Amino acid sequence: MFKVSQNFFAFCTAMVLVPSIGAAQSACPTADMLNGNGITFTQDNGDSETHQLAANGSILQRMNYDGVYSVNYLVHGVHVLQLSDEEDGRILPDSIWLFDFGMPISDLPVPVAGGRWSVTTTQTYAGAIERETVSHNWGGMTSYTIGNCTLDAIPITIKYSSADYDHTEEVMYFPDLETAILTAYVTSDERDEFTFVDVRGN
Repeated sequence: MFKVSQNFFAFCTAMVLVPSIGAAQSACPTADMLNGNGITFTQDNGDSETHQLAANGSILQRMNYDGVYSVNYLVHGVHVLQLSDEEDGRILPDSIWLFDFGMPISDLPVPVAGGRWSVTTTQTYAGAIERETVSHNWGGMTSYTIGNCTLDAIPITIKYSSADYDHTEEVMYFPDLETAILTAYVTSDERDEFTFVDVRGN
């Protein structure tokens, strides 16, 4: 009978785990899946959002937050073009909120690590028109883990300011997926955080 060292056991364990980790990462979504049935991100409370490439080149987000459904369009997943509610598969006309950047959507920038960008938009909701300043602060490249997937990510802070209100959104932009998720919504009174536990191609 021979004696096996602890180092040998550690080596064997590592050899088993490395392929498993690689297999898990290989199952992670890729940007090309936006062209098909999309990529779904799921939160720890069961809320979910599916991202697909829209005909105009923006990201179409179909959201299910606490049983409330919405359909949104965002360029690169960060520049909001339209927000709207959905009921029985149809967009509610009175819920449509439009954002005009004063430039072609093809000119809206892709986030880059360490960058900044700001713009004044014109938004239209329920017949009312209002100007809003939108300021982006793009952080350094990092990694962000959702379930079994670890993704390259750029943390973004977006401040929205108008005559009537201001708030801040914290976003994770994934360069390899070409879209983003909202991780926190902050006002002067409260902070709501969103924890994602699963991401997969459909």
